[in-house]
Amino acid sequence: MPARRRAALAAACLMLLAARASFATPLALTTGLSASMASGTSALLTLSATNLVGGTGNITTFNGFGLALQLIPQAGASGTVQFANFFVPATNGILPNPGAPQFELSGITNLSPVNGSAIATPVALLMDELAPVQETTVPQGVLKNLGIVQFVSSANAVGTWKLYAVNDAFGRSYWTDAFGTETPLDQLPATNGTALAIGTVTVVPEPSAMALAAGAGAMILAATRGRRGRGDR
Repeated sequence: MPARRRAALAAACLMLLAARASFATPLALTTGLSASMASGTSALLTLSATNLVGGTGNITTFNGFGLALQLIPQAGASGTVQFANFFVPATNGILPNPGAPQFELSGITNLSPVNGSAIATPVALLMDELAPVQETTVPQGVLKNLGIVQFVSSANAVGTWKLYAVNDAFGRSYWTDAFGTETPLDQLPATNGTALAIGTVTVVPEPSAMALAAGAGAMILAATRGRRGRGDR
């Protein structure tokens, strides 16, 4: 290929990449989510995002996303709550032809600690590689479901855990096009230590355990009153 033609082709490719980069519309995660469960059980939480109004318009090159998630126990929490699975949303999914959800239960180590922890659990969902079209449109101002996270609690768990999406220089939280061009999410720039609280997971004692505790308390109270009554005679 002549040098002039190669240069023209390279310039055209750079223009295409620049055009795609300029169309990197912000995608904002939904916050204020909540899930609850009894001790020793599991719960589901649907993650979602919105293509922000006021950006550059519809996202027409959407191929998938990745998120790095953390669960941080709050004051007074005991026992454990862990990530158990990640599912494709049944309705209003952001991808029309999703592939298999990607989920790393053991977690990964971040480049730098976030929220006092260097561990995050990555989840991801991309278009099915066999789908005839590898990119879809995310309309501006429309909320779409990303995926469903499953949590599981230990039998002795009780309290509240805060759910964070985090990012670092490796870009753990992003959306991508079919060329692999990753764009950080609106609230999570690709810098070390970026964190966004997106929800809470609350664990309450199992009803039977609460009933047993209440029964035991009543028995103790009755016994105490009985001893006091005998002592008054």
